[in-house]
Amino acid sequence: NLHPSSGRQGERGAMVRAMSSTARPIRRVAVLGAGVMGSGIAAHCANAGIPVVLLDIVPPKNTDPSKAARDAFATGALAKTLKAKPAAFMHPRNAVLVSTGNLEDDLAKTADCDLVIEAVIERLDIKQALFAKLEAIAPNAIIASNTSGLRIADMLVGRTEQFTEVAFGSDQPEGTILTRPIRANDGRRLLA
Repeated sequence: NLHPSSGRQGERGAMVRAMSSTARPIRRVAVLGAGVMGSGIAAHCANAGIPVVLLDIVPPKNTDPSKAARDAFATGALAKTLKAKPAAFMHPRNAVLVSTGNLEDDLAKTADCDLVIEAVIERLDIKQALFAKLEAIAPNAIIASNTSGLRIADMLVGRTEQFTEVAFGSDQPEGTILTRPIRANDGRRLLA
């Protein structure tokens, strides 16, 4: 039931299979939050051959207006991920599929993504504000969260069904991301 996103022989991709039994190809992913989990998710997607946009906040004490300085958290996280032991990337060349940026200047890049995975700080107010922006910027994307400590019901107040639970893990076939729709009244936590 899972097929490469491009359909070309030899190319790997990921397919999202929702509980409604509809499959959507994932051709581009955004990961919002470049901490250990977010950068690891970005590496996982890149390992599956999927281009990734990895965004994080502008460093709070930054006074340098250059793009490089504003992107420092995401760029630094990617560099650390390349050096991780055990390796996050199956091959270092997979890192070329990950582009970095920041949430203030580059959030519009999520509009071109099929899947947006939020992995920001565990603060309900921040996640809710981000979800509201994403719903407007990326109306066709599946939006998922990597929360571990917040209730789904609280996070999804006022959100549409484009929000989903996402599961990453070593027990998943290579290059697949399994999802299922969630509802705002669903009190479970997201798995990622």
